[in-house]
Amino acid sequence: MSEALHPQDRSIEKKSLATYACFIPTFLAPIGRNDHNPDIGTRTVIQSVRGLCGFPQAMSESARARFSSLARDSDSCARFKPGDDVRVKSTFKAEVQSFLYFIPRKAGTGIRLTKGAVLRVADVIRGSGGCVLELANIFDGYVGRRVGEGVLIFCCGEDVESNLESFDRQMSTEEDQPPMILMGSASYQDIIATLDASEFPLDVAKQAASFLEVKNLEPREITASGSSSTRGDFPLSTTLANEDGTWWISAEGSMKNGMGEEWLEFRLSQDGSVRRCRFVGISIPPLPQGPLSVRRFRVDMSVDNGATWQKGGDDYVSEAMDLPGMQTFQLSAPIDANRVRLVCLQNADAAENYRPDGESSTFDCVGLFHVRWK
Repeated sequence: MSEALHPQDRSIEKKSLATYACFIPTFLAPIGRNDHNPDIGTRTVIQSVRGLCGFPQAMSESARARFSSLARDSDSCARFKPGDDVRVKSTFKAEVQSFLYFIPRKAGTGIRLTKGAVLRVADVIRGSGGCVLELANIFDGYVGRRVGEGVLIFCCGEDVESNLESFDRQMSTEEDQPPMILMGSASYQDIIATLDASEFPLDVAKQAASFLEVKNLEPREITASGSSSTRGDFPLSTTLANEDGTWWISAEGSMKNGMGEEWLEFRLSQDGSVRRCRFVGISIPPLPQGPLSVRRFRVDMSVDNGATWQKGGDDYVSEAMDLPGMQTFQLSAPIDANRVRLVCLQNADAAENYRPDGESSTFDCVGLFHVRWK
């Protein structure tokens, strides 16, 4: 997708290639196994980084100091430990270092971590309360891209305390709870208690409550059912697949100056039943390879199989992070729907580059690799 999302051919300086090619053999193997074995991955990267060729050129002084501290003291953190999942409760900016890209980030580059994003603690900085974060993939069966995903996010102790909270992915499924009832209805227990107080038999009360029950969505039932427009590179179904080298891009001219409302529509059940959804996942190519990548997006929903749509309010507007790999976002509140739309409001070029009135952009569409719902 590097070529598809970046129509202009931009050459890479030989010096940059020579400087960063030496990083690949050391980092590629451990990061590639990171999702399967938490003990092999970022911690291995941290402990190996001091011996890398080109280390002084690749990192800022502050980042070097942090890495040295990590390599010596990555044992415990005031709030979290390696392997913990965390949720961003308030958007903030952290420092990020990328190792595997031929076009690396500038030393000390900051990145916005979006409210609702789910991340994993890769390591901790003892004594400071800070930690190193990486993406947390909660979507079962998603493999995604390995090469190029060597990104470490540094978070200082103050931000850990103020902007991160614990996230339990097991609790999020609510598997051992009473039957779920459609959002906006009384709870299952209250319905049963009310009907029981009215002297209805218990089995009748349960049968009545069952008409308001809703189930969690099943990934195998989800299908891509439509889009506002498409450039036609690949079938829409590839947005739910794992294949490398596939993507969706809206039609040329559909996002004037990188702004608009281009959407992908998904059916959440085969029989049209309403399903509960709590998370959305997006995979994109980061800058500079992905100026067309979706940045700001919204989730819309329908309970009548697309006959009418409820536009997601501000609580359902989020922002993709400039990172490779599958990004997980927890919705501000669960939604019950049989169809949902991922509405792309802004691409990465528009988010990063201010243009005065009258100045146009050649990046007039939007795209992404994969989408997930849970």
